[in-house]
Amino acid sequence: MIQMNSKVILCSILYACIATLIIAIIGKQTGLFWDNVLFANKMSAPLIENGVFAWGSIPTEIDPGHPPLLASYLTIIWSFWGRCLSTTHLAMLPFVFLFILVCFHVCYAIFLDIKWTCLAISMLLTDSTILANLTYIGCENLILCFSIIAIFGIVRNNPILKCVGLMLLGISTLRGMLLCAGLFLWDYSRHIIQSKQKSLLSFFTLGNCIAYLVGATPALIFLGWRLTTKGWIIGNPLHPWGDAFGYNTIIEFLSNFLRNFVVLIHRHIDFGRVIPILFILIALYVYRKQLKTDKRLLSLILLCILPCSLVGITSLFICNPMGHCYYLLSYMGIAISFVYLLRQVIPSSNHIICYLFAVCSLILGNLIVYPDKISQGWNSSLASLPFWNVRNQALCYIKENEICPNKVLTYFPFGHCSDDLDLNGDTQKYALDATEAEYIMVSNVCNLDDETIDKLHRYTPIAHFEKHRVYVTIYNVP
Repeated sequence: MIQMNSKVILCSILYACIATLIIAIIGKQTGLFWDNVLFANKMSAPLIENGVFAWGSIPTEIDPGHPPLLASYLTIIWSFWGRCLSTTHLAMLPFVFLFILVCFHVCYAIFLDIKWTCLAISMLLTDSTILANLTYIGCENLILCFSIIAIFGIVRNNPILKCVGLMLLGISTLRGMLLCAGLFLWDYSRHIIQSKQKSLLSFFTLGNCIAYLVGATPALIFLGWRLTTKGWIIGNPLHPWGDAFGYNTIIEFLSNFLRNFVVLIHRHIDFGRVIPILFILIALYVYRKQLKTDKRLLSLILLCILPCSLVGITSLFICNPMGHCYYLLSYMGIAISFVYLLRQVIPSSNHIICYLFAVCSLILGNLIVYPDKISQGWNSSLASLPFWNVRNQALCYIKENEICPNKVLTYFPFGHCSDDLDLNGDTQKYALDATEAEYIMVSNVCNLDDETIDKLHRYTPIAHFEKHRVYVTIYNVP
């Protein structure tokens, strides 16, 4: 058992405070973004009206099938401190702080050294996708926080922490449920690696049985309630976000599967992660003779794979887009594994050079902006931060020129009105379709299809606002 001394505790609190403050400053200008317009705002509306836990009151057209835990949490916060962006950002900071704090102790349990612990968690926090999802308001804050509590319980063999983390993670989203199952696989694999007793029965001690049975209870209750009251879980009968299983022939299935496999690989190497991943693969080859005896490294490599394995396998079979944020725990494993192998394989004189090279690749990943006809995970890097500035300029232009919002056609993620993103009470709707529109407001953040992009280029732009290659353009529709 690893004992935490006062120096480690003090360093973890100080580090978490500083990192949380930096993240709060980075994210203060942002509004609700992408799917979290639904999870944080739209799903909250019926709960505000009918009760914090009146989950059955959420209309089918805005019901993705996920547990509305974030919506319930924000409904409570708004009832005390008001519904606005500043309050909502502050409501996310406890999850950010707790994630960083516990993550510090997880890394210390691996490295047993404060310097290497700081290097590991610093690299983890410079990962574009982890940093972006800590910065934005959304379910991923909850997933990261609850996952790291469960991981800490596993690393420290603490059934209570494991149980609490799994209970909260399992009721956060449907993806959280799959992560719980993935964490079970990782926990069992660690048992196989570290224990002399390799059987499944030897893993199920009384503490583990209670942790996993109680940990799974909220998720099982939710699934039972969904099936009893709604009759469906992930297949919304109205298909407001498309049909998850929209293939009809074996050729369409195989084409979708192959495409998703390529996307899965891309999601892991995108935004600069290709550099630390290549380093890990090369270092594992160099370190291959010691690999079988290095139990910590084996556990870390499995952390890159197993917790998100069921999420990845499930994503291969569906037609909906596969998000970078599905694999946050894999990115954590990659960052920690990189630092661990850096210490084990590279001479000490070259530590700082290799570390800075990898960190710079992750930081520069936030500057990647793909061409308009290549879709980008805008909610998974800080490349989207300029969107808020140029969007505000475009909204000011619309207001100054007395253009009525219901004459302006917009695309996702602008929302149906300003309130969707800004929580400012401005519910005047944008145009619902092109027949009502005299203007179109569009951004490269919209990830439009090629046909729509070509069509827009035939219109006359009347205003264009751009910053760091992120733009918003307003077109006049003839």
